[in-house]
Amino acid sequence: EPGTPSFDEPNQISAKVKNERYDKLMRIQQNLSLERNRAWIGKPIRALIDEVRDGWSIGRTHRDAPDIDGLLFAEGETPPGTFVEATVTSAEPYDLFAATSAHAGRRMTTLRMAPVADPK
Repeated sequence: EPGTPSFDEPNQISAKVKNERYDKLMRIQQNLSLERNRAWIGKPIRALIDEVRDGWSIGRTHRDAPDIDGLLFAEGETPPGTFVEATVTSAEPYDLFAATSAHAGRRMTTLRMAPVADPK
Protein backbone atom coordinates (compact mmCIF):
# COMPACT_ATOMS: atom_id res chain seq x y z
CA GLU A 1 0.00 0.00 0.00
CA PRO A 2 1.34 3.47 -0.80
CA GLY A 3 2.85 5.19 2.21
CA THR A 4 4.02 1.97 3.87
CA PRO A 5 7.72 1.06 4.20
CA SER A 6 7.35 -2.05 2.05
CA PHE A 7 5.72 -0.22 -0.86
CA ASP A 8 9.03 0.86 -2.40
CA GLU A 9 10.96 -2.32 -1.61
CA PRO A 10 12.48 -4.19 -4.57
CA ASN A 11 11.35 -7.68 -5.65
CA GLN A 12 7.62 -7.11 -5.13
CA ILE A 13 5.26 -10.06 -5.43
CA SER A 14 2.63 -9.91 -8.17
CA ALA A 15 -0.63 -8.01 -7.76
CA LYS A 16 -2.45 -11.35 -8.15
CA VAL A 17 -0.64 -12.83 -5.13
CA LYS A 18 -1.21 -9.63 -3.13
CA ASN A 19 -4.94 -9.78 -3.89
CA GLU A 20 -5.15 -13.49 -3.03
CA ARG A 21 -3.47 -12.86 0.33
CA TYR A 22 -5.69 -9.86 1.03
CA ASP A 23 -8.84 -11.85 0.21
CA LYS A 24 -7.72 -14.72 2.47
CA LEU A 25 -7.03 -12.38 5.37
CA MET A 26 -10.35 -10.57 4.92
CA ARG A 27 -12.30 -13.87 4.97
CA ILE A 28 -10.55 -14.84 8.21
CA GLN A 29 -11.20 -11.39 9.72
CA GLN A 30 -14.87 -11.42 8.72
CA ASN A 31 -15.35 -14.79 10.43
CA LEU A 32 -13.67 -13.51 13.60
CA SER A 33 -15.76 -10.33 13.55
CA LEU A 34 -18.99 -12.27 12.98
CA GLU A 35 -18.19 -14.59 15.89
CA ARG A 36 -17.52 -11.61 18.15
CA ASN A 37 -20.72 -9.84 17.04
CA ARG A 38 -22.83 -12.99 17.51
CA ALA A 39 -21.73 -13.03 21.16
CA TRP A 40 -23.89 -9.91 21.58
CA ILE A 41 -27.14 -11.56 20.43
CA GLY A 42 -29.70 -11.43 23.23
CA LYS A 43 -27.64 -8.94 25.24
CA PRO A 44 -28.44 -5.31 25.99
CA ILE A 45 -26.38 -2.56 24.42
CA ARG A 46 -26.53 1.23 24.43
CA ALA A 47 -26.22 3.21 21.20
CA LEU A 48 -26.11 6.82 20.08
CA ILE A 49 -28.38 7.30 17.07
CA ASP A 50 -26.76 9.16 14.17
CA GLU A 51 -29.46 8.94 11.49
CA VAL A 52 -32.82 7.46 10.56
CA ARG A 53 -33.33 5.65 7.27
CA ASP A 54 -36.10 3.40 5.93
CA GLY A 55 -37.64 2.75 9.35
CA TRP A 56 -34.30 2.04 11.05
CA SER A 57 -32.45 4.10 13.63
CA ILE A 58 -28.76 3.83 12.77
CA GLY A 59 -26.16 4.49 15.40
CA ARG A 60 -22.93 3.63 17.17
CA THR A 61 -22.17 1.76 20.34
CA HIS A 62 -19.17 2.07 22.66
CA ARG A 63 -17.37 -0.27 20.25
CA ASP A 64 -17.74 1.87 17.13
CA ALA A 65 -15.82 4.87 15.81
CA PRO A 66 -17.60 7.09 13.26
CA ASP A 67 -16.93 6.26 9.59
CA ILE A 68 -14.60 3.38 10.49
CA ASP A 69 -16.38 0.66 12.44
CA GLY A 70 -19.70 -1.10 12.08
CA LEU A 71 -23.14 0.24 12.89
CA LEU A 72 -26.10 -0.70 15.06
CA PHE A 73 -29.44 -0.82 13.23
CA ALA A 74 -32.31 -0.47 15.70
CA GLU A 75 -35.94 -1.03 14.75
CA GLY A 76 -38.06 2.11 14.60
CA GLU A 77 -37.28 5.76 14.16
CA THR A 78 -35.50 7.47 17.04
CA PRO A 79 -34.25 11.04 16.57
CA PRO A 80 -30.53 11.49 15.88
CA GLY A 81 -28.60 12.52 18.97
CA THR A 82 -30.61 10.17 21.19
CA PHE A 83 -29.16 7.35 23.25
CA VAL A 84 -31.20 4.13 23.08
CA GLU A 85 -31.10 0.99 25.14
CA ALA A 86 -31.50 -1.97 22.81
CA THR A 87 -31.25 -5.74 22.75
CA VAL A 88 -29.18 -7.26 19.96
CA THR A 89 -31.31 -9.57 17.81
CA SER A 90 -28.91 -10.53 15.02
CA ALA A 91 -25.40 -9.91 13.77
CA GLU A 92 -23.47 -9.48 10.55
CA PRO A 93 -19.67 -9.47 10.27
CA TYR A 94 -19.51 -5.72 10.90
CA ASP A 95 -22.99 -4.62 12.03
CA LEU A 96 -25.50 -5.41 14.78
CA PHE A 97 -29.31 -5.39 14.54
CA ALA A 98 -31.39 -4.66 17.61
CA ALA A 99 -34.82 -4.02 19.10
CA THR A 100 -35.12 -0.96 21.28
CA SER A 101 -36.73 -1.00 24.69
CA ALA A 102 -39.97 0.82 25.40
CA HIS A 103 -37.89 3.52 27.15
CA ALA A 104 -36.16 4.66 23.96
CA GLY A 105 -33.36 6.79 25.30
CA ARG A 106 -32.86 10.47 25.90
CA ARG A 107 -31.36 13.25 23.82
CA MET A 108 -27.65 13.73 24.25
CA THR A 109 -26.74 17.05 25.79
CA THR A 110 -23.03 16.54 26.33
CA LEU A 111 -20.44 14.28 24.78
CA ARG A 112 -19.57 11.44 27.13
CA MET A 113 -17.26 8.48 26.88
CA ALA A 114 -19.16 5.19 27.00
CA PRO A 115 -17.87 2.62 29.47
CA VAL A 116 -16.11 -0.39 27.98
CA ALA A 117 -18.32 -3.46 28.07
CA ASP A 118 -17.68 -7.08 27.34
CA PRO A 119 -20.50 -9.23 25.92
CA LYS A 120 -19.64 -12.11 28.29
